[in-house]
Amino acid sequence: MKILVSILTGAVSDMTVSSAFITKTIDNCRYFILVSPDHTKYWARFKEEHFNCEELAQEYGAKTEVACPEFPTREALLSWLADVLSLPKGVRNLLCFC
Repeated sequence: MKILVSILTGAVSDMTVSSAFITKTIDNCRYFILVSPDHTKYWARFKEEHFNCEELAQEYGAKTEVACPEFPTREALLSWLADVLSLPKGVRNLLCFC
């Protein structure tokens, strides 16, 4: 998942991302990105830098009352991330391999 680490590192300028994985909530109903070493702090900074990310997440059906938005599908999560970060088509395509 090095592409995801690279994308998330670039998305928040002052945070270190050592690993990032797309995973499911405990009840297996929603998808989110687990970031290490500090998941909660990373997503708080992400929301500060990308102020429209929660509004856009809601358009994709995400639950936003948590540290990282939780999406009903993996595809919705990846589309949201690509839209928030205005990723070029090639990078969007690479995200499909995450």
